[in-house]
Amino acid sequence: MNQIANSFLSSISDILFYPVLIALLLSLVWIVYQTGVSLREAWQRSRNQFLWAEEKLNALEKKASTAKEKDIELEKIIQTSEKQAASRLNQTRFSIRSGPTLGLMGTLIPMAEALLGLSKGNLPALASNSSTAFSTTVLGLAIGLIAYTLTVVRERWIRSDLQTITFRAEELLRNIK
Repeated sequence: MNQIANSFLSSISDILFYPVLIALLLSLVWIVYQTGVSLREAWQRSRNQFLWAEEKLNALEKKASTAKEKDIELEKIIQTSEKQAASRLNQTRFSIRSGPTLGLMGTLIPMAEALLGLSKGNLPALASNSSTAFSTTVLGLAIGLIAYTLTVVRERWIRSDLQTITFRAEELLRNIK
């Protein structure tokens, strides 16, 4: 019975190996793209261009001058901004956990084959599978680290932007009353 269970579990992990590698490579492409997006935003911010916040501030100004129930409309813009900010952060937050998880899966699956090769004295299989295993670990950890760094930086930017938007909405409401 133990042999059947081991064979069944081994088959499942073998089936998962290529999807894990594909997901890991797609995560790498995604995090490289997100790094580019963040670098572009950092460059814009260094030139005092806060495009996302400016768009929200313009919407506040427009609603404050045209809406009948200004306080409700301004609050709606603030809440929408907070929701969009959370969505922007979630673009990298998922990779903080998924990168290392996929890396670990990509490590453990070939390590089973490496250990099997070792037990049979097949050193080339041991070396090949060990190399794959450790490479996926490094890649998964790198994805997680980059995603964490991007998320921390984006959180700081977003907190600052949301604070600016909220303060401006309060100023506009104070001027109305």
